[in-house]
Amino acid sequence: MSKISDFSLRAAVLSCLGLAILAAPSQSFAGEVRFNGNIMQWHSTLCEKPEVPPSWAYADPETAGNRMNAMQFDINMFAERAQKFMDCVSIEAENDQKRVNSVIANDARVLIQQTYETVRQLTAPRGGR
Repeated sequence: MSKISDFSLRAAVLSCLGLAILAAPSQSFAGEVRFNGNIMQWHSTLCEKPEVPPSWAYADPETAGNRMNAMQFDINMFAERAQKFMDCVSIEAENDQKRVNSVIANDARVLIQQTYETVRQLTAPRGGR
């Protein structure tokens, strides 16, 4: 049996790793990933999307000025809530992405080490021959 070099062995294991899909159900994430066929979508579970108020742009021309002012106030408040929502989604997604990257990197290291050790044991010279 020919001995495989450490470099060749690691290269082979790393190339095989590209075929693996790693998951970590025990890891806690804020968002939720859903699959629809081949399409994967991430959804926020911590951030509440604000309700869109009616726009004064579509109001009746006879609408009173104080009503138009109230509608504009609602739109301004919506813009503030929308900004907070977008900030929340950004933070939640960034934190989930960091967790996913960490899980994949750690699990990949374990998989590579286990595979490397298995191949090393199978190709180690046997004593007494």
